[in-house]
Amino acid sequence: MTMRLADYTVHDEKVVKSRKLLSIEQFRDDRARDLATKHFLTGLTAMFTSIFTGMMDKGLLCRDDPSMLAFAYTAPISSLIHLCDREPEKTEEAMAQIEAFSRHFVKTYGREKA
Repeated sequence: MTMRLADYTVHDEKVVKSRKLLSIEQFRDDRARDLATKHFLTGLTAMFTSIFTGMMDKGLLCRDDPSMLAFAYTAPISSLIHLCDREPEKTEEAMAQIEAFSRHFVKTYGREKA
């Protein structure tokens, strides 16, 4: 799921243009700033907090603070997506890092530990 979302986020022209616009305009416009904060940080964290809470309830993730896990999960992926915007020639490398990080996260936090 992560790779499908990351691939869409990095390659969909409208999504890329919107992200770049928010990145530039966040320093000039309060509305753009608020949207950038929601899009790049708080909205992602909230969405994954909910996902991870559900996964913990089903025993698919170790019991932990879901909001901290969500922040820890989304921050590096978001940074790598922004790298793709700045340096498109590094997209393949960044996508490989996202996949490696996702696998590491699942290996580290997956299933309830005894």
